[in-house]
Amino acid sequence: MITSYVWLGVSTMFIHECKTKNKKTGEVYLQHKLVESYRTEKGPRQRIIMGLGTLTIPRVEWKLLAHFLECELRGQTILPEVYDQDLKNLAHSLISTNKLSKARKEPIIKSGQEEKAIPVYISSLTTRTRRSIGAELLCKKIWDMLGFSDILRQLKFSSVSIALAMSLVFGRMISPGSERHTIEWFRTRSALQELPGVSDLSKCGKDRFYNAADDLYGCKERIEDMLFSRERELFPHTETTIYLYDLTNTYLEGHGLKNELAHRGHCKSKRYDCPLIALALVVDDRGMPICSQVYKGNQPEPETMELMINRLNDRLYGSQIPMIKPTVAMDRGIATEDNVTWLQDNKYNYVIIRRGDESVEYRQAFESYRETFEIVSCKRSAYGDENTVYVHKAPDDESGSRTKLSRILCYSEGKARKERAIYEKKGNPFVQDIDNLRGSISRGSIKNPTKIENKLKRILGKHAKMSAHYDASLVS
Repeated sequence: MITSYVWLGVSTMFIHECKTKNKKTGEVYLQHKLVESYRTEKGPRQRIIMGLGTLTIPRVEWKLLAHFLECELRGQTILPEVYDQDLKNLAHSLISTNKLSKARKEPIIKSGQEEKAIPVYISSLTTRTRRSIGAELLCKKIWDMLGFSDILRQLKFSSVSIALAMSLVFGRMISPGSERHTIEWFRTRSALQELPGVSDLSKCGKDRFYNAADDLYGCKERIEDMLFSRERELFPHTETTIYLYDLTNTYLEGHGLKNELAHRGHCKSKRYDCPLIALALVVDDRGMPICSQVYKGNQPEPETMELMINRLNDRLYGSQIPMIKPTVAMDRGIATEDNVTWLQDNKYNYVIIRRGDESVEYRQAFESYRETFEIVSCKRSAYGDENTVYVHKAPDDESGSRTKLSRILCYSEGKARKERAIYEKKGNPFVQDIDNLRGSISRGSIKNPTKIENKLKRILGKHAKMSAHYDASLVS
């Protein structure tokens, strides 16, 4: 049987400073006492719990010391976010060396009808409304480390606006969704409003949250500059030569009629019924963000590369031309012929995935990858299987090229297993359509040879890529 004890009632302890003056010498002595405030039928009262002698710690730490003393006297656990080993040791020492009288112990151990300890059986407890606090405390730690509140104060944000911005940022990291979803998360699922400075938001309507998000976006460039400088202070800069650049998009749950950036386009979340916003981000080789940009939902990805590289140079070097230009890594969505030409003209090194299908050209090399390729990484996944990555430098091809190009062949066993599983789960639609046609012929649903031939041509045209690996024909 597991039992726990819960303290009922309202009681607070604080440290009171008393001054005593020697009438003969005029010298003033300071004494500190732990005082408890409690309620009675006749109103609030105070009582001295113990003398503390003369404290030498700063006054700002008195409140936390009083909390530690109260936890020691009541046998309560100290919360991790306020844990301080030096103050805990001081509180334990003060209680150990202080001889509390029975009368002074009595109100703490037993205080009549207002405060009493009762047994609670843990197995019999049920919860109705639960709120999270763990992820919020981690986000708060990072927020304070970056000095985000100080940055917003420099931008003339009020204390309420800072709290609103904090709730919006934390919500997007912990429970990603729309602003409406974030507000609902803050009000019903998160204990963030219990933290100091955030409790004032309980009476704020949804429009206050929307306005705070608009204010953050209005100061986006200045916030990025300050965060970039702060990040370089926390993580001293080393000469970085590789920067990763990519785009994604997200959809709006509303119509976005007055949003100039909201446009229809290819949604990577498969929500083709919603207007989109495109997002671009540049990070360094450690994953630290450098700069970002918001585009229209129908923005072609290749057209954004030149602008982002120029912004990257401005952010890193100002108006100066860098001595070592970064190496730009892009996926095949951005690596168009025009962009590659621009990189070559401006003497940038780059790493790209070729847009064309070269599987046939290098099929023989990949078939013997275990013997001819070099292992660059060997790790185990969360599922316990081994993921080995092989690379091989193909012969340089400088024909018709203004610069020296190196082709690197890469084979990942983990990626191969993933693609194979997707393929097996999805099945082979070409073979399925051929089997359906064969079944229709055998059942007599299609008898006309011309119709059968036209049906086969439509299947071959529909799966042109896959049908190239098969030999399908009509046999009489």
